[in-house]
Amino acid sequence: MERVALRSTIASFVVLVIFSLALSLYMLTSRATTGSGGRRKQVLCTTVSCRHYAHLLTALVNESISPCDDLEAFDCSKWASRVASERGPLFGYGSALMGLMLADWFAEFEVRRSALSLE
Repeated sequence: MERVALRSTIASFVVLVIFSLALSLYMLTSRATTGSGGRRKQVLCTTVSCRHYAHLLTALVNESISPCDDLEAFDCSKWASRVASERGPLFGYGSALMGLMLADWFAEFEVRRSALSLE
């Protein structure tokens, strides 16, 4: 019984972290890109993989539910239905997606670092 409770707690934490990242990415990419004086601000999510994972994460947020009314349902209801259809653990999809994101981003950072060291 304690394992189930621990697993549920871990799953909830992972979903919350992934949702927070998704929401942050969404907010950063959807904001206006001009600052004071009409200058363009740098958009943080500029790589193909960043936009791809931002889309994957935000696609699993249930926008038909207000986060002010029920944050857990807003965050988790689409995740839960996806997992139920795949018959896997709740945190399996999120953990795998996070691992893929990190691997892609580290690879891109390494390429950028190498390019900067050559200049």
